[in-house]
Amino acid sequence: MPPKFLLDQTINEGMRKMVRRVPKKLILISSVVFLMGIFSCLPVAAGYGTDISGAEPIGTETVIETLLSADVSAWYKKSCSNGDTLIIVMTTLGPNLDLFLYNPSQSQVAYSDDFGPTETLIYECSSSGYYYIEVRRFDSGNIMFGILALITSNIPGFELLYVFFGIVVLLGIAIHSKNKNRPFIEN
Repeated sequence: MPPKFLLDQTINEGMRKMVRRVPKKLILISSVVFLMGIFSCLPVAAGYGTDISGAEPIGTETVIETLLSADVSAWYKKSCSNGDTLIIVMTTLGPNLDLFLYNPSQSQVAYSDDFGPTETLIYECSSSGYYYIEVRRFDSGNIMFGILALITSNIPGFELLYVFFGIVVLLGIAIHSKNKNRPFIEN
């Protein structure tokens, strides 16, 4: 068996070679983006307001909720800047629900009352502030639904940020797969 200091030196050289092959920053960025992707896909139960004054803020994750039989509507609010586009998608497995959108002055500006399990609204915000989202019932009983509200900005290239993060994640996976079967210490 080689002396301990030679073994330590061999391991350190192997680590240096491995670090040279995969930049630390790429591993860190890939890990962060991967975790952000995982957590953004998890449904969240955030609660809802029962009127416009009690509207609950909604983030960028899908919110899974149950509209209780005692409540007529579920209310949310989403901050939107002038010129940005607000995209809202709501789906239910039970009775039909409808979707309404109100501007910062609390005037109705859009609605979706299609008959079916999914309602979608796409609205260009005409002023900055909170926009209010109402999920309204027409049937009795508890109704489970999922809602997602996203903002797309008119900043040129902003959408490319998602593409960039996706490419970084794919590169991280490719590098990991490529190096998975290599020995830790190369001779």
